[in-house]
Formats: sequence, structure tokens, C-alpha cells
Amino acid sequence: MKRSTWLILLIVTVLFAGAAVWSVTERNARLAARDYGTPLFPGLDGANVNRIAELRLDTGHEAWTLKREASGRWVMVERAGYPVDPDRVKQAVVALANATILAPRTADPAQHHRLNLDPPAAVDSEDDVTSIALSARGADGAVMADLLIGKVKALPTSRDPGQAYVRRAGEDRTWLVEGRFDIRKDPTAWLDKTLFRIPREEISAITVHHPDGEVLRLVRNRFGTLNIADLPDDRASRDVRLTATQRALEFLPFADVKPAAEVDMSDATVTTLYADDGTAVTVRSAPAGFQVDKDPGYWVTFSIEHDPELATTPDDLPIPGPNDEGKQREVDVDAGAARATEAQARTDGWAYLFAEFTAQNFRHTLETLSEPKEES
Repeated sequence: MKRSTWLILLIVTVLFAGAAVWSVTERNARLAARDYGTPLFPGLDGANVNRIAELRLDTGHEAWTLKREASGRWVMVERAGYPVDPDRVKQAVVALANATILAPRTADPAQHHRLNLDPPAAVDSEDDVTSIALSARGADGAVMADLLIGKVKALPTSRDPGQAYVRRAGEDRTWLVEGRFDIRKDPTAWLDKTLFRIPREEISAITVHHPDGEVLRLVRNRFGTLNIADLPDDRASRDVRLTATQRALEFLPFADVKPAAEVDMSDATVTTLYADDGTAVTVRSAPAGFQVDKDPGYWVTFSIEHDPELATTPDDLPIPGPNDEGKQREVDVDAGAARATEAQARTDGWAYLFAEFTAQNFRHTLETLSEPKEES
């Protein structure tokens, strides 16, 4: 081939390539100018957003459905209708309604993977999840919004809503949008984790009944801490563990939940914690047979009752501590009754999954709460 012919072909090729790039750039510029600042889902304006009655999510690892009941409460279908966090649902709905287009991105399906916008594929671990499918439906089942959420370009902050790459269902075009798409990829993160709380200083006694017949009794002393009843003379209590046990109902971070009827509690350890206001919390716990957060897991049920006759009298309360400013703590029996009623209504019929770190406080033995005395 002559040198002049080769140069002509090269120039023509460069011109065609440049024209193609210019065409794509020009088309994207027109799209950006046309769509910048427009809602991703224009139909979710005004009262329409309040018509959303169902959210469906799929990560490839798990899929779950959130539904709004007639009472307005949101529940998770895959957890037998257990309540979910209303604030998290509201955040997701508002994110859909407020999502605003910033710029168009690729419309080539072969390039979707670069933005994590391929449909969710089956994966073995939550850590392998790359995209989340999210759809919103009305009470009649009509789809009101449907999209894939891929890579996050900027996380939401207190001042800025954040940016993410998304693709609407049925479209090849992808978009960079502005919105608070803090969509958790673990269904248990959507559950309402509120149970109940009884502070350490209100726990006056604990009894633990083990399946093998061992019974452990803990009683509060005049200084407000627990002692092991009938502690053998050759053993010393482990005070740090006793304090943790007295705090057992201060923080109850469960990992999952299922109907109590689905859990075998025939060999459960039964622990009852008594509070000053007459509340008695009976906790049944049994090994789950698998790990939670790299620790053995346990299924736990709660039964909360209230009897004003069990309330601690002023004479039996601990002496005021350094934080009490010399004042004796008052016992509100009526408030205790209300708290017990609410806690029982919330937990009745459910079994909660806890890691051993939390569950161990309901399963202690004399062996775990004491140690042989050192010889002097």
C-alpha cells in the first residue's frame, strides 16, 4: 500500500472515530441538559408517595418484602409479620420520592457491571452483594417505582444527600442520581430492634434453673450489687460477671427473630429476673446450633409479668450510692406495671436470636460466676 493511501485511510478512520465520540458526547450532553434536576420517578409526587404500601428488596443473597398494615404499622413478610423500623422505611420511601437525576451514564448493557447495575445474582454471602433491587407498590399491587441501586459515588451526610448509580427497571440507560439511598442489604437491619429495658440498679434478684437440675440464685446486697446465694466457702465470686448479669436487661441487641412456636425450648435454661417495681422477666434460652457474629447463637423467649406484691419496700432498697446525692431511689409500681404490659405485648409469641455475648448472662452457673479461692 502506498504511503499516501495509508495516510488517507488513517485520516478517514480518525475522523469517523471522532464523529462517533462527538455524537455520543453530544447525545449525553442533550440528555444531561434535558434531565438534570428532574425526579427519577416523577409519579412519586405529593400524595402519591403516601400510597406506597409495599417495598420489595432483593440482593441476590436474600429477598424480603415490607408491607404496611391497615393500622399503618410496617412489617416484614419473611419474618412472619414482625414489625420493622418505621424510620428506615420512611427513609427508603423518601429516597425514592426525592431521587433527582444528575447525569446520564451508559446505556450499554455490556457496561452495566462497571456500575454494579446488573440484576442481583445469587451469592453466598452478604459481603458479595453488589446491587440491590428495590421496588415500591401500592396497596393494589401496582408498581410505583422499580430500580436497581449500584455503586455509591458519595455517601449521604448530615448536609448532603449523597450520590449513587441507578437503573430503572426495563431500561438500559443508567443514571447518576442524588438521593439518600442508604438501603441496608441485610433484612435483619430493617427489623424494629426495640424490645424493653430494665436498668441494673432495679434488678433485685435472679434465679437460674438449668435442665440438669442446677439452680443458681443471686440476691442484691445493701450496696446494690449481686451476691451468689449459698456461695461455698472455698469459692470467690467473679464480680465483673455478676455486674454484667445484673445488666442483662439493659441492652438486648437481637440478631434475628422467628415465631416462638418454631423453636424447641424443651431443654431450655429458665432464668427469672426480678425488678423493684414488681416486674418479673422469665427468659428461656436454648442453643440455636449455629453461630451469630462468630459466636454460638441462642434462641431466647421472654415472658414479662407484674405483681405489685413483689415490689421492693423502701426498707429493702440499697443504701444511696455516690451518684444518688444521698437520696433514696423511689419505686414507681404503676410505671412498672405499664412497662411490663408494653414489653409483654411486644415480645409475646416471638423467639429472638442472640449471640453468646448477650445470651450468656441468662445462662450462668456457679462455675461461670465464681472461681476457686486462692490459697493464702
